[in-house]
Amino acid sequence: ISCVLAFGQFNVFKRQYSEYIQDQRYETIDKALDHSVGGYSLREFLRLKSGAESPLLAVDGQLLGMILGRPTIGLPRGRYTDRIWTSEEVLWLARSYGIRYVVFFPGSFDPEGEENRNRVFFRQLQDGTIPGWLEPVLEKEDVRLYEVRIGN
Repeated sequence: ISCVLAFGQFNVFKRQYSEYIQDQRYETIDKALDHSVGGYSLREFLRLKSGAESPLLAVDGQLLGMILGRPTIGLPRGRYTDRIWTSEEVLWLARSYGIRYVVFFPGSFDPEGEENRNRVFFRQLQDGTIPGWLEPVLEKEDVRLYEVRIGN
């Protein structure tokens, strides 16, 4: 049974990985991580600033986590949950899990997509509306980095 489960998970990963490559999100995100922040590449900065006690929150959480090799949380799409991810819900998530940075890739998020209707927080970031508990650290056309400013 374990072999069947492992093989099944591998097949799912392989299919999802292929989808990521096909729609160029991997390449877009990987390239965006080359921007400079705080004397480091964004890739190095995020690796230094994240870990088991302080995961990242990202619009493409699984993909970013795979690229960085760091714990990363994403907000489940509407097909997986009825939860509406408002700024208040994400603030609760940040406090609960010790999230210190939010990474947003505007090109990876379709605000009109049916699957994103419940991800109000990311739609607000796409529109340039930044909650008071986030501090912009890096703002580029292909990536935005925000520091979470709350007592964890």
